[in-house]
Amino acid sequence: MAWGSRTVSLEGSGNRPLSANRSPPERLLLSADDQAAFLDQLGIYLAALYPRCPEAWRWRLVERARKRGHYGRLGEIAGILVDTSVRHEATDYDRLFKVNGRGGGLTREEARMVVAAEVQDTVEAWRLGSVETDASYAEMLRDIRRRRQKKGRRRNNFGVIGHESAAIADHLREWLARPSGGGSAGTVEDPTEGVNVDTEAPAACVERHAPAMGQVVD
Repeated sequence: MAWGSRTVSLEGSGNRPLSANRSPPERLLLSADDQAAFLDQLGIYLAALYPRCPEAWRWRLVERARKRGHYGRLGEIAGILVDTSVRHEATDYDRLFKVNGRGGGLTREEARMVVAAEVQDTVEAWRLGSVETDASYAEMLRDIRRRRQKKGRRRNNFGVIGHESAAIADHLREWLARPSGGGSAGTVEDPTEGVNVDTEAPAACVERHAPAMGQVVD
């Protein structure tokens, strides 16, 4: 799959959907082309909705989605990937489990509460200048929701989700190409710079190897 000037390999993808409530994923039989299209759409979505997120960070998220075989609605998948990566890589979330020694740290829920404001601040900073302020994008989303309601039980069919994602990505691709759109957005400093995180280089980045992201779903 080509996105910009890089390529994402699909070898080893498990094609597993990711849900907001992190329920056990159902195994899907997606073709390599379908999964490649989704990863391309995810990369575009991250660039348009989180324009101030460091580019290398966004590539780590796309690579994580490839490795885990995630598939679903773009907003849901991107939101979970971004929130979880910030929590693990840019806060003391993981350390809080060990504050009182082996097995004596905070519970998962307690640790989440401690770092929740920090995660929210980082994510909100990354969304500055996003496509969310574009009136045509808002209208397109309203139209998608209206169409989804008419689908009834089929609204969560993966074919329906695929068509929605394609429409959203096409709009965002055009928006990113505008001089006044995503093409003018800057980025903020990577909050993990100088932090010891997993440094495995993802196969997706053939021009520049960015550190692989830590655990996505906790």
